[in-house]
Amino acid sequence: MSDDVMRQIEDDMRQARLQSFWVENRAWIIGGIVLAIVMTAALSYWRQHTLNRDAQATYELFSAMDSADEAALKKLSDSGKGAHGALAGFVTAAIHAQKGESEQAAAVYDGIASKRGLDAMYRDLAALLAVSHRLDTGDAQKLHAALKPLVSPKSVWRYSALELEALLYAREGKMKEAVDTLGVITGATDVPDEVRARATTLRGLYMQSAGGEAGRG
Repeated sequence: MSDDVMRQIEDDMRQARLQSFWVENRAWIIGGIVLAIVMTAALSYWRQHTLNRDAQATYELFSAMDSADEAALKKLSDSGKGAHGALAGFVTAAIHAQKGESEQAAAVYDGIASKRGLDAMYRDLAALLAVSHRLDTGDAQKLHAALKPLVSPKSVWRYSALELEALLYAREGKMKEAVDTLGVITGATDVPDEVRARATTLRGLYMQSAGGEAGRG
């Protein structure tokens, strides 16, 4: 059997292992990224807003969240001011996501991301989550464009955006770019341990899939 045929078989096997890993661990990878993002945002929210500030809006928001009232949440999302409206939108999108309605969830995030007067942190978070829901099927060029401002060193969501960008490169079969992007995360000194662990695991997998060429580039 020729060397070319052997290399093709090895490449096919690596690609099959990569695809199997993604199918088996997609929920863990994306879930870990999204959970880290949302927890960070929630902490920031509570730092900026006390329960007795704008008490009526807070009461309406909590009531709608407690009952998962989609109509009430949508109303609050559309008309609510500042973080109250944004949080109602995030919950609405999460309900869509739980139902498997990824595009509907992404559309809600698009709406939050385009809200004028809303803190940039929330708008950027919404843009990031919209990308996460379109990662498997969305237009790659549009997704890269959406991530571009989010991977900036000044972005609050830089490392989460880099994770998603690496996954997008892998979807395109651009393993060297995926490895290099994850290398930015693993080489940084201010990355949370769980983010570094995910990036290290994926980087090793992608290096194997690329036959080690990306790691030597």
